[in-house]
Amino acid sequence: MLALCLVMLSLPGQIGTPRGVRLLADAPLLAQAPPLVPSETVPSDAQVSAQQLEVDLAALKKARPSIGGGVALVASGGGVAALGGLYLALSATLGAPAVIIYLGAGLLGVGLPLAVIGIWLLYNRIEERARIDAETKVLKEQLQQRRRIEQLQPRQPEVLPPPDAPPPQVRGPDASMLIARFE
Repeated sequence: MLALCLVMLSLPGQIGTPRGVRLLADAPLLAQAPPLVPSETVPSDAQVSAQQLEVDLAALKKARPSIGGGVALVASGGGVAALGGLYLALSATLGAPAVIIYLGAGLLGVGLPLAVIGIWLLYNRIEERARIDAETKVLKEQLQQRRRIEQLQPRQPEVLPPPDAPPPQVRGPDASMLIARFE
């Protein structure tokens, strides 16, 4: 069981960018293929809406790897290893029975690998978290700037029909398009 746990924890923690995330370091897809529409209609980074930036921030937050497992492994492995070391130290100084020596060696043998795996997981995930945190910081700055720009722009008044105008006529489906009619 411990071997299976160690194998599962030692799998690479690298995750790809989830679908829908637009990372700033990635080349835009529009630059890799010839545009199919005139360049005036292709949104640039300056034309990205605040809603798209919020979607990107939420996706980055989801993609951010957790360090909880690594911290838990370091804490529990370190605690078990310390307890095993304490048993070995006490058995060496007090002349304890062999059972205590075997227990201390077993605890030390289980705790040290758990702590080492936890440190390895933390080391691998910290880099990815730092990269995602940097992207998040840039996107948050862009979002704040976009919101400031949207607040400064005058809003177009909503055009309402006059109150005495009849409601618009809604046509039903064409009779030739109906498969069945229920009366």
